[in-house]
Amino acid sequence: MPEIQSWVRMSHARKKYLERRKYFKDHNAAIVKIQAWARANVAQNDYRKLISMQDPPVKTVRKFLHLLEHSDADFEEELDLQKLRAQVVTEIRSNQQLENDLSLMDIKIGLLVRNRITLQDVIHHGKNLKREKQDMSMALQRTKGIKSLSKESHEKLEAYQNLFYLLQTNPVYLAKLIFAMPQSKFTKFMESVILTLYNYASNAREEYLLAKLFDTALKEEIISKVDQMQDIVTGNPAVIRMVVHFNRGNRGQSSLLELLQPLVEGILNDKNLSINTNPLEVYKAWINQMESETGEASKLPYDVEPEQALKHPEVRDRIEAAMKSLTAATDTFLNSIVQSGDKIPYGMRYVAMSLRVALAEKFPESPESEILKVVGNLIYYRYMNPAIVAPDAFDIVSFGVDKGLTPDQRRNLGSIAKILQYAASNKMFGGESAHLSPLNGYIAEAHQRFNFNVPGSGNQPPLALSADTSVIWTITFASVVASATSP
Repeated sequence: MPEIQSWVRMSHARKKYLERRKYFKDHNAAIVKIQAWARANVAQNDYRKLISMQDPPVKTVRKFLHLLEHSDADFEEELDLQKLRAQVVTEIRSNQQLENDLSLMDIKIGLLVRNRITLQDVIHHGKNLKREKQDMSMALQRTKGIKSLSKESHEKLEAYQNLFYLLQTNPVYLAKLIFAMPQSKFTKFMESVILTLYNYASNAREEYLLAKLFDTALKEEIISKVDQMQDIVTGNPAVIRMVVHFNRGNRGQSSLLELLQPLVEGILNDKNLSINTNPLEVYKAWINQMESETGEASKLPYDVEPEQALKHPEVRDRIEAAMKSLTAATDTFLNSIVQSGDKIPYGMRYVAMSLRVALAEKFPESPESEILKVVGNLIYYRYMNPAIVAPDAFDIVSFGVDKGLTPDQRRNLGSIAKILQYAASNKMFGGESAHLSPLNGYIAEAHQRFNFNVPGSGNQPPLALSADTSVIWTITFASVVASATSP
């Protein structure tokens, strides 16, 4: 009897086991997903502990130790990347030199056309251009790697690396050097040296360090050189000049192109747009039009004072119509600029934040509105305004050799740029321009909307990286020294 009971219990247990196993086999895909989900949750919890806890458990740290390992392939790829970066910086410097030489060649060709210099001078300059290009190519070919250096060259290279590392990570030295030099001698060479030292901000680390240099140098300049806030507006501070020039490079140029090209082309393509608020020019154009229509000389005097010209209703009506067109066109520019604040290069916005903080510390009793006038002057007048006034010079628009902006087009763009400048600095019309005082209401309203997307508070740029995060890094200067000191 017990044997029969044991056999029956075994049969029931076996049947349940087989049914359970069959159930698992039928739902194998679902089981795999559940297991994967459970393992993913465990891994996520462990990783969250690793990055959020100050002292994560050893068991958690052990699971991620493999991520800290570096193979020989990683080091080789890093070295190749650094070599390519060094080559890019060298090519940038070469292109800048060639652009300068090309501009000089254009001037000499123009002088040749006007018979100011001889043909031999132009040919000689052309030969110099070819020779410089060949020398640069040969210099690139002669550049040798670190393995080819002698022991003395290795020591010299290491010393230069330490020097440049210190200059990069501690911007106080370069900030002091900038203002130790006479401003008349702060040339493009010094600017080129600084940008080359930071590898033209080719990666996030160097971009962060360059932003910190601009921040430190700007504060140093405001503390030591600026006695009144208007000195920044009326003068030409070295740091701001360097920041604007750097941000008008490839990155800044693409930002200007994306932001301003549709607006400028809209003004240039509007053949009916004529913005002329000069009373004398409007008065003379009116007289010329009447004489053309009637075929008789006008009895009105041609040369008058602005006050006399404004006494004529026709002149006032034309100026009023021009002001309406000017307000509408300026509003289009302003809306696009304000809504596209994130398209302004981050370096410009970060320096604007640094300028605002430094001025608030130097002039604590000054109202916020006065400080914002100076910040608006930096972002709009120094960075954007030249590209609006002369879009052909900044490649915002392109023309053929035999074409260019007409005087009316330049006047239209200049008028819009002037109103935007007044709005950025909250400057009103008065005195000799009293006839434009109806625009003061619009300028005051536009000034309130001139609010750029400046980075938030704090002293660290959001892109901040530790100066020691890079496992292997080689400064371009060090590569140059290596090629120069190799046997």
